[in-house]
Amino acid sequence: MLRFFPVIASEGIEELKVLSIQFLVLPMLKHDFQPLTPSTLPKSGTESEVDTFGNEAISQVGGEQGADMNRVLDNDLTSKFIAEVLLQGGKLRSFGSRLSIELLKLSSILLEFMGNRMAQHTQDLIKFAWALLKSEDVKTKRWATISVCHFISILPTPSKMVLQVYHVLLQTHQQETKELVHIAMDLLIPALPDRLSTEEYQKAIRYTIRLLHEEGNSLPALAQVWYIIERYETMFYEHRGKIVPHLVASLNKLGLQMNSSTEN
Repeated sequence: MLRFFPVIASEGIEELKVLSIQFLVLPMLKHDFQPLTPSTLPKSGTESEVDTFGNEAISQVGGEQGADMNRVLDNDLTSKFIAEVLLQGGKLRSFGSRLSIELLKLSSILLEFMGNRMAQHTQDLIKFAWALLKSEDVKTKRWATISVCHFISILPTPSKMVLQVYHVLLQTHQQETKELVHIAMDLLIPALPDRLSTEEYQKAIRYTIRLLHEEGNSLPALAQVWYIIERYETMFYEHRGKIVPHLVASLNKLGLQMNSSTEN
């Protein structure tokens, strides 16, 4: 890891940096955090999901448990990564889209498995991911969203930021990045009750239901909202009286047409 950071911070070939993360750093971290997979964790009642490595894992491990078990990274190395790789002279570095995505994956892994040990670096991590939400590359945007959602799921976050990310995800339904959007949702939505006040939480639910009417003419958008309602049915159960009429009205568009997709 000590050799990796100077490579990324250098002015070298970006492809070498990308491959270094893909074939060296991420596998090292995967092996190092292996004890934190579901087979060795006590049951916590949380749902198994796809982690940042693409394996089934409990998404919100975080905390001291992850910090105590890691060997490759410690606080000094993590600080070095942020100060010398993500930043340059205290300012965010600029990277190409492929390298940005790999660095976002690495940042997400640090948040996922080191949790509160990352608290001293929260400002820099969220600045890095938030800046990439404005990227012109769609995949970079989605990975930035996943990183931000990891942040929200583990660390205290202003409710205004939480609602902003939730609203963006609700209206993001491009087919090519659908799986990435679902990963982000699976991180963000379970954290909403803890990050929002009761009034703000109800506001988020009402906004979701309102989209059923506003997005009624867009099939991908309609399918996206129904995916959320179906996956997190307990969140919307008390509002079922308002939801069912929309469900009946959208059946023809989603599933009864000849050209409807199997997923719909």
